[in-house]
Amino acid sequence: MIKVTGAVIKKQGLTFAVVAVKNHVFNTQHDRQEAQISFASIFPGMPIVLMARSPGNSPQYWGRRDIIQFLSNVHPSRLPWREFTFN
Repeated sequence: MIKVTGAVIKKQGLTFAVVAVKNHVFNTQHDRQEAQISFASIFPGMPIVLMARSPGNSPQYWGRRDIIQFLSNVHPSRLPWREFTFN
């Protein structure tokens, strides 16, 4: 079993997921896409945005631009984080 930390957010008629990942996931486009695909079974039908912490502890996002723009105005501590488990 794998555990991930994520948040499901409903905003302006859109439901999407933000998933916290390790920094190395952001190293390549392939790694980011593979991570999104692997989380699709936990968050079916939802756009998935990945979040990693930069060395300065600032959030970095990858995914849909409109969602990233929204998230850039929200402190990560205000997201409804919880732990999800999948096989």
